[in-house]
Amino acid sequence: MKIFFLLILLYINLSGFAIDRRELKTTYNSYFVYPLVLSMPGLGKAYGAGVMGNNLLQTDTDAMLLHMRGDFKLNIATLANIPLFEKNSHIFTLDLAYLRFQDGTIEAFERGRNSKVDDKFYFDTNEFSTYGAQLSAKLFDNQLEIYGGYSKAYVDPNSIRDKDDNNVANNIGDIDMSMYRYGIYLDDTDSRLDPRVGYRVQIERYGVKHEEKKFSDGYQNDISLTAFIPILSDRHIFVANYFQSSASITRVGIVDPADYTCDLADTTCIQAIYDEVRRRREIEVKKGNATSLGGTQRLRAYPHGRFYDTHTAFVGLEHRWYLFENWQPFDKYAFKGVHTGIQLAFFQEWGQVHEKNNHKLYEDMKSSTGIGVRFLFNTMTARLDLATGDEGEQITFFYGYSF
Repeated sequence: MKIFFLLILLYINLSGFAIDRRELKTTYNSYFVYPLVLSMPGLGKAYGAGVMGNNLLQTDTDAMLLHMRGDFKLNIATLANIPLFEKNSHIFTLDLAYLRFQDGTIEAFERGRNSKVDDKFYFDTNEFSTYGAQLSAKLFDNQLEIYGGYSKAYVDPNSIRDKDDNNVANNIGDIDMSMYRYGIYLDDTDSRLDPRVGYRVQIERYGVKHEEKKFSDGYQNDISLTAFIPILSDRHIFVANYFQSSASITRVGIVDPADYTCDLADTTCIQAIYDEVRRRREIEVKKGNATSLGGTQRLRAYPHGRFYDTHTAFVGLEHRWYLFENWQPFDKYAFKGVHTGIQLAFFQEWGQVHEKNNHKLYEDMKSSTGIGVRFLFNTMTARLDLATGDEGEQITFFYGYSF
């Protein structure tokens, strides 16, 4: 906590030298009804539609609803930047969110930096749902934010399968957990929505507490440092990000061997598979899981959750090239807003995980190289990324910048 207060004091002392904000016309009311496509490495593809409204009721409040179907079903509803105490207050805001993921399969890889890509299990999930709220205090024109949030999550797993499609377990039991997060976000850039010069610092703690004793409780500390540097002109921006995550266990889960023993009457059960699952669980309950590498954010050439351990380090570089920009408002049928432009990006990433926070965390780092196209609006960014690495290629279609 000391570093939080030191950063606050430092920023207050230097706030007079902060970078001036660019005017992005964010007070313009906008709404979109749009088709949606998601391609998430390790989770699959889904298609659907969404509706988004921005700056509702003459405030900065944004609302979003979306529904998708495909390899999984996904429903999301959010209300963001709800002003508290006063209608036009920009200091204290509330965010509300609900997410429901159904009928999906999640790839679960083995822990550690040397895990094999084919050494994995598949978790078939009937439902994963979560809802929560976050309270934020935003100061100095959104350049300093202090926030805290709490959410509840429920998981209804269906079965576990191995890489050869052998059924490992049924009726695993529901999972109920509480999650909290709090942190500080320093954004000394020319624009919070579309930064082209400046830097960002985010320090966050994220914790989980389970109702079931077989799962461990713990927390993780994350820090993210990002710099935005114009190259030649403000149409070419060099972005550099450093991210580190460390996890700790506060209560060790209980692994009961009886839960991993074949019923003698079940001739299809393979005890060797159960033994392997139990071995992994006995390791997992004693070690924290830091933010993983792979998926939509970091090491985009790898599937979601590909590499994880107690500690994570990541470095990402991007060259963002603005090909087209247009700030003129538009109002056509189901679309109303301010179009900002089209962006081409080239990126290179390195990352690694390790059980200890020492020099080995930065040795033999995995890499990911790629190119992306981004479609920018005044409050939303859609991106299509193609990345390649040692284990092949991944295509990601997602919303929001990776860093």
